[in-house]
Parts: sequence; structure tokens; C-alpha cells
Amino acid sequence: MIEFLCGEKDKKTDLTTARNNETTRQDHRMSLDESGSPEIFKRVPISFMFLSNFEMKRGNETVWSCKWSETNCDIDLENIEFKSLPSGVHGVPDDIINFAVPKRARDDEYYYGVAFYKQNGQDIAQKSGQVDRNQVKMYALGVIIDPKFSARGIPDDLVSSWWPTQFIGANAYVDDLQQLLTHWLAEENFENYDLFEEYFKCNSLIDDGNGTAMPSRSAKLAQEFLSPDVPRRLEDAGRPQMLEYLPYWIRKLGPLIFPVWKSCLLGERILIINPPGGSFEACNALTYCLSLLSAVPNALQVSRHEDRFIRPLFTIGISDIDRMASNVAKALEREEKLAGFVACTSDEILTCKTELYDKGLRISSGPTEQDDEDVCGLFTSSGIPIKATPHDLECLQAFYQSYLGEQMSEAEKVRLSQTVEPVSWTQYLIDEFYWWTTAGYVAPFYHEHRHPEKTIPDDEAEMVLEIVGYFHGKTTGIYNRLKAIIESNELQGPDELISVPFSALSEMDLDFFSAQDQELVKALAWKWFEREVRITVDYCEAVC
Repeated sequence: MIEFLCGEKDKKTDLTTARNNETTRQDHRMSLDESGSPEIFKRVPISFMFLSNFEMKRGNETVWSCKWSETNCDIDLENIEFKSLPSGVHGVPDDIINFAVPKRARDDEYYYGVAFYKQNGQDIAQKSGQVDRNQVKMYALGVIIDPKFSARGIPDDLVSSWWPTQFIGANAYVDDLQQLLTHWLAEENFENYDLFEEYFKCNSLIDDGNGTAMPSRSAKLAQEFLSPDVPRRLEDAGRPQMLEYLPYWIRKLGPLIFPVWKSCLLGERILIINPPGGSFEACNALTYCLSLLSAVPNALQVSRHEDRFIRPLFTIGISDIDRMASNVAKALEREEKLAGFVACTSDEILTCKTELYDKGLRISSGPTEQDDEDVCGLFTSSGIPIKATPHDLECLQAFYQSYLGEQMSEAEKVRLSQTVEPVSWTQYLIDEFYWWTTAGYVAPFYHEHRHPEKTIPDDEAEMVLEIVGYFHGKTTGIYNRLKAIIESNELQGPDELISVPFSALSEMDLDFFSAQDQELVKALAWKWFEREVRITVDYCEAVC
């Protein structure tokens, strides 16, 4: 059984819980016993709620807001209107935007928020047959939560402390935000915010008078504030959730999913460039999925907690440049390691700020199945393209069959081959040697893939769990093999280089012909064990 994040016990249960916390479409109520104490929390109380507007003449602005405490709320609300209304969002009728807001006290801790964006351009077009730009209203209704609010007086067992849930805890409010904003826009009373204020009072943290944050005792769903004739389900309420985007992104990125996953394992700073008209909802889902896929399982007992996962910052933009540059300067001044992250943006100018990120991932604008040159691209901050290894492409083909229950088409192979580096001359010669000497019946051992024979689950949630388990299994394989090699050389001094045999990379399900994967092993050995290693190359191993 693959070791998941959550440890040996109830691994699938906890991953399913994370998905359910994100996808819950039922009651999110907080139940109370007779004493008024909270028995269970289905969602974290709101710390801050706001309404942002894009006005043609004035640009982005916050037109209404409420926070749980005027004196104890340390949320950095500067430029919140730009986080909820990022560049390019005006080109779509609606979208969901996730974002992170740094805490004033600590730059490495964040509040997490989500906003539902909607414009009434389509409604106007349906009524009049044409759109007057002066009549178009563009609003984003958002909430911000503190995933660690339980540290201020709420028992820990009442709120999930599993870190992936903390990142997306605000998403439990998406359906409510959608219903509230849609209803408010339909009413066309754009100066009346009573609906939002009432909702906030019932679902927010409250100040007990002593500066202590407590949850409201009257948590309610949006439906309870609307008239009975308003449908409980909106036409687009069945949108996919973050983890449900995972198969889509596997197909979209193709073999590039592997070098991106490797970069996340190393704790690098990953910037995803969302194309014009691209969905922020889908792009934010990718940041979360990458954080989850690259997390180091608990069972591996990595010594430093910060090395276990990469933090998703979701949507960032021009307004974040100064803060990010300041954090880089502080880290360099203190000679500290730069904190890794994965974030998405539609502001192309961020790619020019090379000091702010390590790798960039440019998302293609076309559909996943198109047979042309429009593919995703991975590159370093200095602009050097990064491609997947030939082994990555082979892994993806086997992955398609074992986990997606489909065969990769020849057209898809041709299209995705653009993202793969050429086969090395050494591998080419060894492959040819095997082909001529065995009449094509035997392939070198490095072409073997250890995917289990299993039935493809009909349930999409189960498929997602299997995919997460696959990547965690790859991480576990690298970790355990490295650990065994290092422990077998424990008599060597801490400053001596440890030799990693060439064939060990194949045992780690990596491409031992690729300099990229060789450097990965060296970096992970230092990151996890603080030992320097070298790869000993012996091509006779591959032949024999």
C-alpha cells in the first residue's frame, strides 16, 4: 500500500476528507450543543468578507467590506481588489479566484481566500440583444479565512489541521458566494449591501471583547437569506472541484507533468502563466494539485516540516511584485533559502522579474486534444526551455493505460513529443544493440515500468486518489533508494561524496541517461539527508 501524506492509518479516508471539504455541497452548518459550545465545524469561520468592482473609469476598487475585528485583524488588505479581479478575468462571464494574503506579523504565514466573479454582460445581451459597455457590471464577492484560527481558543479536534485542507478551506464558501452575488446582481440595487452584511454576521469570527477570536454561533447557508423562489442550485453549480481537475491537467501538460513535479519536490518557485481568456479556477486547481502531488508522505519522516510540501499561493499579479521582491531581498540578506511556492498569473510582466521565480510554466490556450504545435512550455527564469525526458514520456503512456483507462493516440504522441528532449546517442546505441541481438523481443531494463495491474475505478474521486498515490509512490521510491545508499555508506565522513550507482536511477523510476534526473538525485540527497552524492556512470550496466 502506498504511503500517503497522512500516515499509515486511514490514508484514503483523509484524502477523501480533503476532497469533501472542498466539494461539500450539503450543509456547512456549525452545530451547537445546549451550552453553546461548537460540536463540529464543517468550514472555518470567515475573517474578512468583501465586494470588489471593476469600474470603467476608476478601475478596480473595493466597494464594501467587513472584518471580524477592527483592532485584532492582521490581514494585509492592500490591493485585495486586484487579487479578486486579476488581469484578464473581465473576458469571461464568471470565474472562481483563489488567492493567499500574507499575515502582517509573519511573511511566511498566510490567510487564504476565494472570490466568485460575475459580470452581467450576458444578461444584458439576452434582454436587449446588444451589450452597452457602460451598463456592464463586474463584481467579485470574496471571503478570507484564517486556517489556524483554532489556535485562538477553539479545540484543535474541531477543525481539520491537515495542511492541504487549510489551503482550500475557503472553497467551502464558493456555492454561497455564487448564490449571493448572482441574486444581488439580479436585484440591481447596487448600493444595498444588507444581504452580504447579514451573511457575514452569521458566518464570521467574532471578537469576544478580550481580543479573542470565536466563531459565530448562527452559521447559515446563503439559501437561508434568499427568498424561497430562488433556486437552490444555480445552472453552473456543478463545476468541477480542485482535485477533480487533476486528470485534465495530466492530459494537458503531458510528460511535462513530471519535470514540474520534480521542481516542486525540490521546493522551487514555480510561476504558471495563465493564457488570455484562461480559467483562473482551473489554473488555481493546478497549483493545488501540484502541491498535493509533490508532498512527501508522512511515513518517510522527513526531518524538516517545510521540506514536505510546496505552498500554493494561487493567483498573484502586478500588485504582488513589490512584496515578493522585498521577501527575496530579506532572504538574501539573511542568507536564507528562498521559500518555494507554486502560483499562477495572467500578468506577463511577471516573467520579466526573473529574481521572483525559478521555473515558469506557460499554459497553452488550445484544447488538450488538438493536433498542432500549441503545447505547454516549461522554462527557467533565464528563459532556457526545459523538456521532459524520454523516460517521462514512456511513463506517461503507461500511466494513461493504468490510471486513465485509455491508450495514448499516435497523434497525441506526436504532439507531446515536442515537449520531450531527444534520446541520447548512448541510449540510442544501446536500444539498437538490444533490437539487433534479440530481434526486437527484449528491451533494456530501463524501459520497464512497474505500474500495477488493476481495474480502472468508475468513481472519479477514486481515480484522483489513485493518481495522487502514484506520484507519492514515485517520491517514496526515490527517498527509500537514496536512504538505503546513504545508510550503506554511513562509515564515510560527512564531507565525503557518496557514490550513487548509475542503475539506481532506474530503480527510482528516473531516466539515468538524463543529466536533468541526475541533478535531481543530487539535489534531493542534499535536501532530505544533507549529503553530497555523485552519480557513477557505467554504461556496461545498461548493456548487461
